[in-house]
Amino acid sequence: MYSLTNRLNTILYSVMITICVACALNHVTVRWGHLVGLSPKVELAASAISFSPKEIEMFAVDKVYNEEILSFNFDLAVDLKPLMTWNTHTVFASVVCQY
Repeated sequence: MYSLTNRLNTILYSVMITICVACALNHVTVRWGHLVGLSPKVELAASAISFSPKEIEMFAVDKVYNEEILSFNFDLAVDLKPLMTWNTHTVFASVVCQY
């Protein structure tokens, strides 16, 4: 006959397997969903980004490392709404400057 602990073990094991399968499906759809059309790949057009420098605070030359240092303030306007989904927690944006 089945004991109480054996029945409890069966129930908890079934719940654990169900949660593991749901987590695996979530991971697969988020990781590779854009390949099969579940979540579209988002690309921002360069024309949708507005960048304008405001003021240059400091420009210096470091003779030890042979580098130039520039510190400035800028305004950046871009619509990041297409990046937001139900699973987006943080968006990392970077600005690369070349001259």
